[in-house]
Amino acid sequence: MNEWVRTKEFRSLEDIDLLIDAKMQEGLDVEYKSELHLNSDSEKKEFLYDAVSFINSDGGHIFFGIDESKGVPTNINPIHIDDTDTFKAKIDQILRTGIEPRYSAFEITFISASENKFIIELALNKSYHGPHRASYQSHHRFYQRSSIGKVELGILELKQKFLEMNLIRDQIKNKAKKRIEEIRNGSVPAHIEHTKPLFVLQMFPIDIFDFNANKLKQYKDGSLETKLYVLGTKQGVSFKRYNFDGLLAQYPDEGGVGAYTQLYRSGQIEAVIRCDYQKSEDTTEKFINPRYEFAVVESLSDYFKILIDIGANYPIALNVSLINASSYFMYLNETQSFYQFQGSKQIQGNELATDFIEITDEPENVDVLLKPLFDQIWNSAGFERSLNYDNSGRLPQ
Repeated sequence: MNEWVRTKEFRSLEDIDLLIDAKMQEGLDVEYKSELHLNSDSEKKEFLYDAVSFINSDGGHIFFGIDESKGVPTNINPIHIDDTDTFKAKIDQILRTGIEPRYSAFEITFISASENKFIIELALNKSYHGPHRASYQSHHRFYQRSSIGKVELGILELKQKFLEMNLIRDQIKNKAKKRIEEIRNGSVPAHIEHTKPLFVLQMFPIDIFDFNANKLKQYKDGSLETKLYVLGTKQGVSFKRYNFDGLLAQYPDEGGVGAYTQLYRSGQIEAVIRCDYQKSEDTTEKFINPRYEFAVVESLSDYFKILIDIGANYPIALNVSLINASSYFMYLNETQSFYQFQGSKQIQGNELATDFIEITDEPENVDVLLKPLFDQIWNSAGFERSLNYDNSGRLPQ
């Protein structure tokens, strides 16, 4: 992929002139079209086939309103559009409903050439949730890019695409497991008691291995510091500073740190809360305070927004872990008696990591999304489900 085209933001006619002056050849990452019509079924299908070919490859740009000769841009041929908002909504609707699995990592830009005349840029990011197919009415096709344009994927190519996606997910699982081991061994960015019970949230954009490691630099003006905070402290105080790995937010506790959230330059988020609780001095029973569930539900949507703001894309994989909690009991409130929990048991295992879930778009009901993960943790203590949730499966506000 041409690095200049991949990283360039085309926002003005001067940017388009640079593209034409450079004689940027069509290929794997760029295509030029003099027109864009989306009225007939055949026009919509062709549009979707073009888009899917980039999505299933390394991403790229389609420019509408630029003439070309043998793949080389020659001059602008702006498209007449009376209402850009309506036209953009039409493009958006076709892409969101005509691609399976659903895909949203695209950007539509209208570059004004004169009154009601525009160059349209459709920027499409590489997908890690594919392969994707264009689906319109009874037509379903898989495409990818080649040096000569789009080509339809065959059986062997499809199998290879699925294997590539599975390999990436295995790499993320291994990375998460290794990181949990490092935390237990004291490799943490903040002065938290790593031998105590810790709740850990890990978030990985699926495109993490292609992520631009310099993305955090664009937020050195201080705007990122105002967005990142420790789990559950949105209205409270988090102390923040840049470190070697990215940006760290910490919440102080007696003699150290009670919780931290690390945003890595790679796009990974790691949020950790110390969650042990001593009910009283006259008991030997050790408890885990599961209030971390409320903290995660409060903060997760903001964490998603931070990742998208710094350049990550959906899908985003996440899981939760409870470590160093073997022999502890779950604790709910001050009036609770251990004997209320008939059949409850001490937590078994010092390294409890839940399954991963993948989020493909901005989530609506975060508590519903997370419930299966929280239930897994409660299962380890002998409970059928998280008792923080009500009977309808919702976490009370």
